[in-house]
Amino acid sequence: MANWDLEALGPETVEDLAENGSQWAAILLGRMKEWAIGTDHDDASAARLYEAAAKDGNAYAMAALGRLYERGEGVPKSLHHAYLLYSASASRGCRAADEWLGRNREKSEALERTIKGSDAGDPECQYLLAKAYDEGIVLEHSEDRAVGLYAKSADQGFAPAVYEIACRCEYGDGIPESMDTAVAMHIVLADSGFEASAERLTRMDLEELAMTNRDRLERMSSSGSEWAQKVIGRLSEEDRTVFRSESSWAGCEQDRQVR
Repeated sequence: MANWDLEALGPETVEDLAENGSQWAAILLGRMKEWAIGTDHDDASAARLYEAAAKDGNAYAMAALGRLYERGEGVPKSLHHAYLLYSASASRGCRAADEWLGRNREKSEALERTIKGSDAGDPECQYLLAKAYDEGIVLEHSEDRAVGLYAKSADQGFAPAVYEIACRCEYGDGIPESMDTAVAMHIVLADSGFEASAERLTRMDLEELAMTNRDRLERMSSSGSEWAQKVIGRLSEEDRTVFRSESSWAGCEQDRQVR
């Protein structure tokens, strides 16, 4: 099929054959649309044509659809879907799919394990999958999915995920902006030995923040929080007096054990 002159064959002829039930004509039409051979470039239409043939077990169509998922062309980018399609294609004897698996098997299987672990509720896997959605390299970028998975992982106390949520709170990146909440979360992390949060706190101008978070920081300080004490310590003596006499903390439920 690779040596056929598809442009000379013409899309009308191929489309007529496809409409009359020819599976290979449908695949050929998909290829013509994917590569703009004698017709307009249309990856989405190519994907639909490949998918129909792939559902019927055509190995070439599975590999072609896997290629689109790998690149995120016409379908959402997903190395996981690509891996599943290439695996099914290779099992049916497609050499190109088998070669792809040889190059990408380790990365693809790692992603599959991460997805399964995330589905099972493992916080580290949830965090890693969130990163994959966040970076958009092996999966189609999805801010909503990334934030949702970061939050699930953070709810279980996984420190890198808590840090990610804290950083997003600073700027309202995918979640409501709240420097108050961000600072409290960074303090909890810094107290647990999470160095990235400690470094972030040292770079912040915390005086104004401390004055608006008096009650919570005072309670954290009284409970032995080293970093809450450092924040309070950066206030002037006059401000510390005011700090201890007033309270306006909006609330944060993240002062939990992190790991």
